Amino acid sequence: MGFKSLKITGARVHNLKNVDVEIPRDKLVVFTGLSGSGKSIVAAELERLMTENGHFVTVLDGDNLRFGINADLGFSEADRMENVRRTAEICRLMNNCAIIVIATLVSPTEKMRTLARSIIGRDSFQT
Repeated sequence: MGFKSLKITGARVHNLKNVDVEIPRDKLVVFTGLSGSGKSIVAAELERLMTENGHFVTVLDGDNLRFGINADLGFSEADRMENVRRTAEICRLMNNCAIIVIATLVSPTEKMRTLARSIIGRDSFQT
């Protein structure tokens, strides 16, 4: 599946213009960026388009996870690492069921992305 362009409404113009997406099953797509940068908007539109094309896709939004499974975490460096670790574990479980996962997280350090990649697996981690 490839999209020549993906129209996103609500995202800032400079955040995304054209996207070419070819994502096999059992993969994770991670959108990282600052708070308010449009990650969730892009993820929701990508999920919609991929679902319409017959893919099993879900979005794990970092903000929503903080209301549930990560509600006990704050914003210290250690808590942010734990937030990424838990999210990565959920993604890995879903990938094992051949579900494409689109995760939107504020992960400001390479150390956090490396942790997620080590849990999910280098071959399944798409940024």
